[in-house]
Amino acid sequence: APGAHPLSGVRVLDFSNYFATAYGAKLLADLGADVIKVEAIGGDPMRPLPNPFEACQRGKRSIALDLKHPAAVAAALDLARSADVVMHNFRPGKAEKLGIGYEQLLAVRPDLIYCYLPGFGSTGPKSLYKSFAPLLSGFTGPLYEAAGEGRPPVRRTIGNEDYNNGFVGAVAVLMALEHRARTGQGQRLENPQLHSSLFVQTHQQLDPDGNAVSDLQLDADQFGWGPLYRLYPTARGWLCLACVGDAAFARLAGALDLDDLVADAAFATEAARTTNAVALAARLTARFAELGAADAWARLDAAGVPCEIAAEAPVQPDYLWEEWALASGRVFEQQTVPYGYVREIGLTVRLTGTPGATNGPAPLLGEHSAEVLAGVGWAEDRIAELLAGPCRQHVAPAG
Repeated sequence: APGAHPLSGVRVLDFSNYFATAYGAKLLADLGADVIKVEAIGGDPMRPLPNPFEACQRGKRSIALDLKHPAAVAAALDLARSADVVMHNFRPGKAEKLGIGYEQLLAVRPDLIYCYLPGFGSTGPKSLYKSFAPLLSGFTGPLYEAAGEGRPPVRRTIGNEDYNNGFVGAVAVLMALEHRARTGQGQRLENPQLHSSLFVQTHQQLDPDGNAVSDLQLDADQFGWGPLYRLYPTARGWLCLACVGDAAFARLAGALDLDDLVADAAFATEAARTTNAVALAARLTARFAELGAADAWARLDAAGVPCEIAAEAPVQPDYLWEEWALASGRVFEQQTVPYGYVREIGLTVRLTGTPGATNGPAPLLGEHSAEVLAGVGWAEDRIAELLAGPCRQHVAPAG
């Protein structure tokens, strides 16, 4: 049903553990979906880690169920009957064993969108392997790529299979919802972390002989991908340069008082600059060393050359305290029971007609169990029996 938010009226059941799939469900909650986190009675294994847990669970309701008991499975099926989307990341076969496989849920909701976000996929030689970051980044190459030419692999790189898996999974759900709105048909989706890790490697290719080719070869100093697309140390701070094309190169040379570079045959064309990259980088390095980062930025910015001063510290947490960011919804201010007052990154999608939703912080374990079950027609005595029986021990009280 239409409403104030893009996904008003859409219900999502999130059976996932850990970060990736849960982050995708959180993105849907930010768009106004009613996301119900279905947890084991012991809780999501990531609950003891407040920062990542809040980052992928906010805006959801929680129900705690022990799916080894028939009464809890019955509750899960009734929830699925009321849901538009189900998301999980269990290893292949486990969802079916628990009674929430695609065919099992399809029997109660024929137009269900079933989004499966495993590690290596539901089939294949690695399908039963556990998958945690950075395993997929190692498997698909970013750990070497980020290290720089000739260097050993590094752990810290942007090939993040968790965020990307959740993001691509959420996009897949949106496409499936659109398809269902036009045709009335649900479907099963699968987007393994393997696929989202390959997604960030799409600049890689093979030549006709099957050899790997990349247009992004990071240098051994990890400064960048060429003399005009990299970091430079200055007399005071660092400057990040992104100068592409002959016209931008001419403006760069003029701004740095290096007009002779344009007339030099060694640097006059893009092909020549690639061939003589080391010599060009040396000239620019020497010139930037004579300037402070602020002076260099002012010169290049005035000339229309894309550049930025590299921040000496991450933009966070200072960004979280920018009042303009809070007022615009880019930052959320939340009061949480376990952790107190928090600010966190808010909406990532900006829609003026149907803005995103602020649905509160991550839920306590089982905080909404009774509320959720009542919402799908369970009587009070039946709810009390379930919560006093197989789902008793770990259900947290509301508030």
